[in-house]
Amino acid sequence: MKWAAYPSLAFLVAFFLRRMLFTNLIPARGDIFLYFYPYWRHLSRVLRGGTSPLWNDYLFMGVPFLANSQAGVLYPPNWPLAWLPTTAAIKIAIAAHIFWAALGAYLFGRIGLREGALGAWIGAVAFAFGGAFLTHMEQINQLQGLSWLPWLFLLFDLGMKKPVPYVPLLGAAMGLQLLAGHTQVSFISLVGLGIFAIASGPLSRDRRKGAITVITVLAGAGVIGLGLAAAQILPTAELAAMSPRGGGLVPGDVMVFSLPLPMIGRALLPPYGVEIFGEYVAYIGVAALALAMVGAWVGRAEPSRVGMVALAFSGLILALGAYTPVYWLLAGLPGFNLFRVPARWMVLFGFGAAMLAGYGLEWLGNGSQIGRYGLIAIGLVISVVIALGFAAPLAGDEAGAVAPSPAELVGWGGALALILAAIASAAWKPHFAIPVAALIVVAELAIAGEHMPYNLVTAPEALTGQRPAIDHLLVAAEGDVPPGRVLSVSDTLFDPGDIGLLDAIYGPQLTPDALYALIVAVKQQEILAPNLPLYWGIPSVDGYDGGLLPLRNYQMFAALLSNGIPAPDGRLREVLDSVPDGRWLNLSNTRYLIMDKVRDLWDRGVMYDRAFPASPGAGERVSAGYVPDFESTGVGIAWGVRGRIGYGEPLAVVTVEAEDGSLARMTLRYTGGRDGVTWLEWGVPLTPVAVSAEGLAPDGAGFVLEAMSLIDGRSGAFIPLTLDTVGRFRLAHSGDVKIYENLDVLPRAFVAYCAEVISDDVGALTRMSEPGFEPSDVLVLSGASPDSLVRCNEGLPGGGDARIIVYESGHLVIEVNAAADGYL
Repeated sequence: MKWAAYPSLAFLVAFFLRRMLFTNLIPARGDIFLYFYPYWRHLSRVLRGGTSPLWNDYLFMGVPFLANSQAGVLYPPNWPLAWLPTTAAIKIAIAAHIFWAALGAYLFGRIGLREGALGAWIGAVAFAFGGAFLTHMEQINQLQGLSWLPWLFLLFDLGMKKPVPYVPLLGAAMGLQLLAGHTQVSFISLVGLGIFAIASGPLSRDRRKGAITVITVLAGAGVIGLGLAAAQILPTAELAAMSPRGGGLVPGDVMVFSLPLPMIGRALLPPYGVEIFGEYVAYIGVAALALAMVGAWVGRAEPSRVGMVALAFSGLILALGAYTPVYWLLAGLPGFNLFRVPARWMVLFGFGAAMLAGYGLEWLGNGSQIGRYGLIAIGLVISVVIALGFAAPLAGDEAGAVAPSPAELVGWGGALALILAAIASAAWKPHFAIPVAALIVVAELAIAGEHMPYNLVTAPEALTGQRPAIDHLLVAAEGDVPPGRVLSVSDTLFDPGDIGLLDAIYGPQLTPDALYALIVAVKQQEILAPNLPLYWGIPSVDGYDGGLLPLRNYQMFAALLSNGIPAPDGRLREVLDSVPDGRWLNLSNTRYLIMDKVRDLWDRGVMYDRAFPASPGAGERVSAGYVPDFESTGVGIAWGVRGRIGYGEPLAVVTVEAEDGSLARMTLRYTGGRDGVTWLEWGVPLTPVAVSAEGLAPDGAGFVLEAMSLIDGRSGAFIPLTLDTVGRFRLAHSGDVKIYENLDVLPRAFVAYCAEVISDDVGALTRMSEPGFEPSDVLVLSGASPDSLVRCNEGLPGGGDARIIVYESGHLVIEVNAAADGYL
């Protein structure tokens, strides 16, 4: 078994990931799809192009790239993968780091815990293929960082015995873990090492000497690790100071995604046919859990096993977060106050319990027996855990909060019965019982893995299929230096127009879950859900990041776009239920809006675009922001009322001005109901140049001008108009979604001749929010000192411009032609 351990672990990696590794299918959902594919492709472009990796121009109106540690720019294992297709690179990275975790856990079992080959092997399998580790496959930087966890324990153990060369190696492992890009993983690992050191041999035999040795080893390795990772740590620390986490998170944010008490049973048991929210998964299998209990009991006198028990117990307690007073005491401490999702501490449980399972199997393999009462105790404890699984629905709407299914009860009960039988027979048939017990552990993990993220794969076209909306934006950007930004104001409630074709092509080849994942991905591609603009190289106002981004200043500005509603992890699209104020779209260089057609209205073969509804009161006028060159015979008006109004009372006067100067005018009157469509027709075909409506409805009528469309009654052709409620927009593309071009957008660079000084950021935003504020005319300087250029009362000069000549990574050239002294 000794030499067979290495190839057998590699074989298990290939077996567990077979659907992903040996087909062209890819994982295409969650963070791996929306976050890591885009970041990895951008890293590939940067490294292969030999350009500066400092900046990411495509998300959040431009943010640091290298300083965002989650991008993994300086993690050496990512560098050779940059020359591969993004999907292949991520597949290889996942497989390699799972094997690396398994190898480290095996060597720790063999060397650190002094186990035999089979015991160390089963501990490695329980950790590397258990839920607490593999659930983070979709957050690849977490997976990469966690793969170093067993190596830290191994090198720490060796460093305690022989500082040279193992302390430098421990420091190198710490540095590489930091460079992998998930700082919380490094913090959890360091705390885990501390718990292990306190509870195990070094401090239990000679407290003073042991404490000095532990501190020396960890401090020495920490200095080396920080030095190796300094190129990442320093810019990340600078970025952190500008992020919402700069001063630490408030306890309420720290406690987000604590493990709910009713979910404990679910978290510790493998799911069969049910997908559980990944942050709440920490199973090592019923069989391995039973073996871990054996290892914990029989190893209670051995310091290293006591350390593993303390590690597993601490991980479970810390994972409860808000549901235990312990975490409330810790939440304000440095380190703890920087990270969310306490449930991630369960990886310490997964690692500690897996190592104990290996020791339990090793002990049984020596012909030892735990006795009748020991078997009963194991059966009762695991039965209680299974019973706790029925409490999961009490967790409310948390993902995976479902009671065990009959199939799961059969699976858990069957695994428990088989492992108890193997444990019972180990005393007189160890050569048979121990391999059987190992086989039960592996089989149970393999069955549970069927619904883990690495097996939820779909067609590669989910990522690589270039949708029509993307085509339009890429073509429209050709020749623009730089391209205008895009903002999506759409949910994923629409159906793709080619959903039938997708079903016909991929339905016979994919499982229903895989086909569903493909369709969802296609819709996310169509609306460029964050961070997909980065994947395609399309600049966006929006973005998605749960770490140090978006920056505080971006969040303050984004509040203007979202009417003060905070966007979770920066995902602005998800809090927009209407088109934002055009002033901020103009200022942010938002040239294109993406919207779906869910609200569009069809009436008598004519489509009405209800993306820009207006509510003109009496005497107020609203116009079509852009009127195309279209010969028509009438205009259709979609309208609604939300209050009381009498039949036949006037709602608005609609006026159409033609290019020949003629006018067509009609009074729109209430004809009953809450909504209606009315046509204004004229006898001779004409080409309108302006279409407007002036409100006439009395107060309380709640009149809404939903939309207007030009109609050619001769052919049935029509063109929807867009109302200028938030600015002037032109419908530039209409497919599964619509793309509007902002006709009033400000360029990336322009000259302002008027500035106002406001004392602080809050005051500046308050000034900008005033109805009469126009960002193209007035510059607001927050906290600046007044100088000679502040001249808002002197009148504004005309003319002048700023033209971007070169816009490259790390290289920007702007040619300015100013009419007077001003601000760029």
